[in-house]
Amino acid sequence: MKQSLVPQPPESRARLRRALCVPARSLTSAGVLIAALATLLSGPVLAQSEVVKQVLSNGVTVLVKENHATPVVTIRVYVRAGSIYEGEYLGSGISHFVEHTVSKGTKTRSEKDIDQAVEEIGNSSNAYTTLDHTCYYITTASQYFDRALDVLSDYIINPTFPEEDVQGQKGVILREIIMGEDDPGRVLSKTFYSVRYLRHPARYPVIGYRQQFERLTRDDLVKYHHTLYVPDNIVVAVAGDVSAPETITKLDAAFGKMERRTAPQASLDAEPPVVGPRSQIVEKPVNTAYLAMGFPSVSLTDPDLYPLDVLAVVLGRGASSRLYRRLREKEELVIGVSAYSVTPSYGPGYFQILATLPPEKQAAAQAVILEELENIKSTAPSAQELEKAKRVLASDHVFTQETIEGQAAQIGTDELLTGDPDFSQRYIERIQTVTLEDVRRVARQYLNPDALCLVAVRPPVPEKTEAVAAPEKSEISRSTLDNGIVLLLRENHATPTLTMIAAFSGGVRFETDQTNGLSNLTADLLVKGTKTRTAAQIAEVVDSLGARLTPISGKNSIGCSLEALSQDFDAGLNLLEEVLAEPTFPEEEVAKEKRLALSSLAERKDSPFFIASRLLQENYFTGHPYRLDPLGNETSLPTLTRDDIVRFHDQHCVPGKMVLAIFGDFDAEAARSKVAQAFASLPAAKPPAVSLSPQEPPASTQEIVRQKEGIEQAVIYVGLPGGTLGDDDVYAVDVLDAVLSGVSIPGGRLHNRLRGSGAQLVYAVHAYNSPGLEPGMFVIYAATEPSLKDKVLSAIREEVERMRTEEVPADELERGKMMCISSYQISRQGNAPQAQSAAYDELYDLGYDRSLHYPERIEQVTPQQVLLAAQRHLDLQHAVIVEVIPAAKQ
Repeated sequence: MKQSLVPQPPESRARLRRALCVPARSLTSAGVLIAALATLLSGPVLAQSEVVKQVLSNGVTVLVKENHATPVVTIRVYVRAGSIYEGEYLGSGISHFVEHTVSKGTKTRSEKDIDQAVEEIGNSSNAYTTLDHTCYYITTASQYFDRALDVLSDYIINPTFPEEDVQGQKGVILREIIMGEDDPGRVLSKTFYSVRYLRHPARYPVIGYRQQFERLTRDDLVKYHHTLYVPDNIVVAVAGDVSAPETITKLDAAFGKMERRTAPQASLDAEPPVVGPRSQIVEKPVNTAYLAMGFPSVSLTDPDLYPLDVLAVVLGRGASSRLYRRLREKEELVIGVSAYSVTPSYGPGYFQILATLPPEKQAAAQAVILEELENIKSTAPSAQELEKAKRVLASDHVFTQETIEGQAAQIGTDELLTGDPDFSQRYIERIQTVTLEDVRRVARQYLNPDALCLVAVRPPVPEKTEAVAAPEKSEISRSTLDNGIVLLLRENHATPTLTMIAAFSGGVRFETDQTNGLSNLTADLLVKGTKTRTAAQIAEVVDSLGARLTPISGKNSIGCSLEALSQDFDAGLNLLEEVLAEPTFPEEEVAKEKRLALSSLAERKDSPFFIASRLLQENYFTGHPYRLDPLGNETSLPTLTRDDIVRFHDQHCVPGKMVLAIFGDFDAEAARSKVAQAFASLPAAKPPAVSLSPQEPPASTQEIVRQKEGIEQAVIYVGLPGGTLGDDDVYAVDVLDAVLSGVSIPGGRLHNRLRGSGAQLVYAVHAYNSPGLEPGMFVIYAATEPSLKDKVLSAIREEVERMRTEEVPADELERGKMMCISSYQISRQGNAPQAQSAAYDELYDLGYDRSLHYPERIEQVTPQQVLLAAQRHLDLQHAVIVEVIPAAKQ
């Protein structure tokens, strides 16, 4: 079949007109319809023949719409096999590759036979691949319907993927990929998706990345086709001069013979909210700038899609739209500008403004666009604008129905994306219910500058790329109070909230076997009574403020955090100072907290994961305090006294090694004065120094097996040489972790090897890096059937060895970096995690602004650095391996 090099627009309800490749009508050409549309919109939406729908016994959905106006018929076959569903092949473009190769031969036809059959019936056939589906179609004279159905169904159901043709099409697609890099429009679209979607597979280009694509083989195509081209994933839509009952019988004969197989369960990573402006500038040797400004919005099933579509028409559809009149006609800032509401079926979409413009006018154009978006938030569109927008959207529907291709495309995509072949009909009805206030409401709700995703493709700028026209975020300011407290302040007025975090040196690093649990106990008791308030009174104050007061203690620190509304800054600051400077550690509260800690220890021992983790810590860190449980142990906790707690507090919670980070909605200058006054009574002092020998990895591999009653699974933990928080290779280790296990979300090589591709060898598998102020540990863990544990451990060893001996391919490295940056950005939503990062980085002498540079440092990681990090840390010759397995039955 013929392959089009024209990129397909994203499938969405903005409208299905775009996803169906129906040409957009300008407002001037649509103007001739106004009189007719007035009648149309006041009565039934559009008189149409009924769509006959039937699900065949094997699960294929077939739709037939009779239209006897002309002796023509269209057959469109939709397969839910788009790029977001590629699973283990994500980013390779295998869906598109299959589309190119299915028609190259079947069990009964050669490629020449197929081409000849198609030519004989008119040669009007084609195909396309999108993010969520692939479509194949033929339009021909209705008298040739049987022949068209026969050849189309044959190559979709029975492709043989001849090796010679696979290689030939591989070359075609490689050229297409290269051509795409030369097309600024495609580059803009691909880059925008990677900025808008950090976790969801929509971020990957439909055509794939070159390096991954080049590794695809014929066997991969056969496997993917067998897996995704199953009846439950197929919708067949026919429109034209046919009889519906007869056509359904013929469709059943053609597609009903497919073997019924269950469609794989789609596993799409949820996309986190956009909590701050994102931007990316791509510099290319072009003469014109290409700009995309997008805001996260909703999916196809959300009722807000209707006012968002109206808003898109008002702002950027045609020569009479607001953006066109202002930017092109009045101020001559752009060559062209348009707006779209993209609402896909697979998750939240975006509202987007696209513009082409002279590069030197980009900053001015961005500012005007943002100004127009603010204008429509404060002033709803006029009644005339609203009526015009509704008629434009209705006219799209009318023009879609002009051809049988459009009719078949509409009912097919309606069914595929919504399960309702008449969705477009109902869509137009619902558009008519949109009010002026609805439009203004969605503008206010979704066109948020703090969530702006901006991408530009433009010629290189001699010195510096223009910044995003979005509200500036204040930088962190650092100052030192007279008594030694380091104060970190960062204003963020996005929401009326704030976080205060006070951090001191502490944690298990300052404990022994005899004092284990002391730091955690001290932290918990900070909020259990002060000189002026009891534990109950503190809790009452916190609850009355709607705040959160949280003690903190871990491996290297102790402290307390407070989250509150910005209006309660003074009350929150005074309370935090009180619990830090004036705790009384009442005896009854000490006894209670010790009992609770012991109960928690007992509860955690029910978990095989906890048992394995503790065994690993205790046997990997032989002399270093990192072997200790922050909660304590059954021997040390009963012996700890109030005097021990008072002494630990007085030694560690002192200004000389205190960092106070306050992030949120407040005035920094006023805050600095208030903090200095609140903590003025604390005398300057420094905590005791600690002298610890660097942790050495185990001399040789240790294997520890522990049996546990009452469990069915086997849990494996592997501890490998870790590093410190300040190591040069800390970023390379993060990328290594991403490639191996997916960073914060299970994925990567281990997940693909042990859970992907139908392997299902484990219930769970993951890895994480746990650095410290002294060397920590890199950990891999898995849970599996006891009978499979040796096989799983062998696979883990093989993947670890592969990381140590082979450089990570460029495409896999890029995915790993994306995962790291995505995880980083997700983890920093809100003031609390940002304040925590700054406080701890300053406390550990790493620099309070270190975390702000994380994305750029991840981007700088090379394959060689990842390989060196793997050789340093993934050393199985110095590992501790723990297995917790079911106890042998008596």
